[in-house]
Amino acid sequence: MDEAQSTADRALTISSDPRVRADILLENETIASRRANRAAQESALAALRALAESLGDPELQRIILLRRIEFALNVSDTATLETAIRELKACTPHDDAHWIGKLHIADAKLAFLLGRLAESNAAAQAALECARASNNSAAAAEALCSLATVEAHRGNLSEAEALFDEAARATDDPVLEDLSIASAFQIAYNRRDLERCLTLGQRWLDLAEASGDRRSEARAHSHLGIALSAAGAQYAQAREHIAYAVRFFTEVGDVSGTAAQLLNQAVIEARLGFFDKAVAATERAVTLFESLNDGRGRAIGLGNLGLFRAYTTDVEGAQKAAREAVALARQLEFGVIEASSLENLAFAGAAAGDLTEAIAHAEAALEVRARSQSEGWASKTLADLAVWHAASGNLRAAGDYMRRMLADEKSILASSGPEYCYWAAAQIFHLESKTPEAARALARARQMIAATADGLDPADRASFESIPWNSDVAAAARGAWPDPPR
Repeated sequence: MDEAQSTADRALTISSDPRVRADILLENETIASRRANRAAQESALAALRALAESLGDPELQRIILLRRIEFALNVSDTATLETAIRELKACTPHDDAHWIGKLHIADAKLAFLLGRLAESNAAAQAALECARASNNSAAAAEALCSLATVEAHRGNLSEAEALFDEAARATDDPVLEDLSIASAFQIAYNRRDLERCLTLGQRWLDLAEASGDRRSEARAHSHLGIALSAAGAQYAQAREHIAYAVRFFTEVGDVSGTAAQLLNQAVIEARLGFFDKAVAATERAVTLFESLNDGRGRAIGLGNLGLFRAYTTDVEGAQKAAREAVALARQLEFGVIEASSLENLAFAGAAAGDLTEAIAHAEAALEVRARSQSEGWASKTLADLAVWHAASGNLRAAGDYMRRMLADEKSILASSGPEYCYWAAAQIFHLESKTPEAARALARARQMIAATADGLDPADRASFESIPWNSDVAAAARGAWPDPPR
């Protein structure tokens, strides 16, 4: 990449031909984009714009506007994005299927950035029609990936997967592989297929490093961190991956990217019991998303606050944030976010002592999970329902939910707290006077706690072992079972 930059710089100093200079500046803009050198990218785009005007070349003008659109998308600059799209529309012939398709894709990306899934879907469908009309396989693949991303966030995972598979068959263009991996990761993550997430994340990182694309590299680090944390292993490595991404996005001034990494950081801190740190990072992320008018990011952050604040005993703040997240997710049609926000609202309700409300919200979350094909995330909620029904005196319902949870061990192992799930089962079996089963479930919970704790440094280990349910497991092993269950 350094050699390519030096060559381009030398060529630019000796060339006076406007056409040649335009080609060199396009190469400079590509290099600056991969290096995430925002200043150099903006400089190249400004020089290109001046050249296009002097040449009176509408095709070059459209190419430059498309570059501006991608630049604005990368830094979540909606004002610049809207202006560039408006200018592209003004200089695009009404009978040019190729450029009309590019416009539709830009509209789809803007709508998605603003959390308008229905608009994004319609624009991507229009882009797909244009791509097929012009027999452009690469454009068709891009449109299909855009559609797959929308359906994945709506929770229609089977449809998203089918669209992604069709996109993969449509073209072998390496430029689209980054987009394809991002779509595939989202689908695999929502299915809790963490092994595939790790494979995709490593593939993403390898490609980014080979091409010298720093932004793509940072995104790959971020997704590897997410996958490692979700897999419940190698938390030190997960932290390093996320920290790399935070540094990168902060360094290049990408507010949206920074906010997203703060959310990821918070999830890891909460998993290890640092709930105050999780709240602080999430609150900062929500503020950043609000400054960008990013509904999707804000909904995720508010939903997470519904859980993290409840852990810190800020129950009123937890309920307020979770209710806002549920309403926003419904408004934007983000099915998976709605389900997780309902789960966190249920937890906040239980923390407030209202088990009836908690149970109602958790059962509603299960319904949304079923509609959004994300039942792989349901084990923690099933465990909560078992505990809350038992605490309410309905042991039969508690047993039903507990057995439903235990029927899908893969989902338990991929959940955010597998040890909690087995601890819930142990408590229900204990109440049912099924001593051998209770002992086995308790032993499984202890085994999982020990396995995670053994890989942590002393400070992380102390925090993790002091998480309330982990402390309860240790107490139950000494014969001190909680009454009522918790």
